[in-house]
Amino acid sequence: MHFFSIPRLIPAAASTLAAAALLAASRPCAASTLIYFQFNGTDGAAASAITDSSTYGLNGTASASGSGQAPKYSSQTVGPVITNGIGGEILNASNTSSLKFDNTGTVTSGDGGRITVQDPIGNDSLLEPSSFTVEAFIKVQDSIQYPTLVSKSRVDGGGSSWLVDTNSNNTLRVRTDHQAIGIATSPAPPGFNQSISSTQNIADGNWHHYAVTYDATGKRFTIYLDYVSIGTGTLSGGEPDLVYDDNPLLIGQGGGGRAFDGWMDEFRFTDSVLTSDQFLRAVPEPSRALLLTLAVTLMLTRRRRPRS
Repeated sequence: MHFFSIPRLIPAAASTLAAAALLAASRPCAASTLIYFQFNGTDGAAASAITDSSTYGLNGTASASGSGQAPKYSSQTVGPVITNGIGGEILNASNTSSLKFDNTGTVTSGDGGRITVQDPIGNDSLLEPSSFTVEAFIKVQDSIQYPTLVSKSRVDGGGSSWLVDTNSNNTLRVRTDHQAIGIATSPAPPGFNQSISSTQNIADGNWHHYAVTYDATGKRFTIYLDYVSIGTGTLSGGEPDLVYDDNPLLIGQGGGGRAFDGWMDEFRFTDSVLTSDQFLRAVPEPSRALLLTLAVTLMLTRRRRPRS
């Protein structure tokens, strides 16, 4: 499934109202959103403070990595309206910008930009959940070998409790350091002792939704691309579950990792395992014909109402 744009035939305000009318029904979700970045900003402006739209206020800080530059806001987006799952509540009724990451080095370079979210020490349930879902919309510009999309870093020399990146062939994967911190296991930290891969190339010039879930009950990671499961695996060896510390969450470039080159829109981190129908959805702008149909339907409905 590829995301595509529908020609903008009407003013943005009217399309947003139409989308809201079509998607008014919402359903509750027991999961708690820990971070939700909408990446709202002025086209071309360098990002600095990244506002968290969740109730926890875990704001991020955008900065340069290596000799790169901080990510910039871009008018390219996955769609004008973002909803909470299929037919769910509207989370962003006017999505006008994304965040553009530029790898300024070679395909093996870490020079680029990143977002850092500090772990709120003393509240391990936030950036150290036992189960979670991480998701975003991305569009690759240049193929980089093993660029970090997001990781929960750990103290061992640039390691990560878990990390989502792409292979050298532009396919999504998950890696973990779940050996005990400071213990000389094989491989010793920061060596990754688990890797879960997929096979679909995402560097095709299209927007894609990716999601990774971790279910602590079965110790299982699942990788989704465009709402379809494309890879799965369970933790093996080392410690029996994920091993965390208070290092930050990193987006776009991880500790010791390579820098992502492309666009990212609507990043969300949730404290439970969501199903694919609960993932973020981008709703294309309604066409003129659809809006006219909606208007006629509403008008006919009003005319048929009995007089009081």
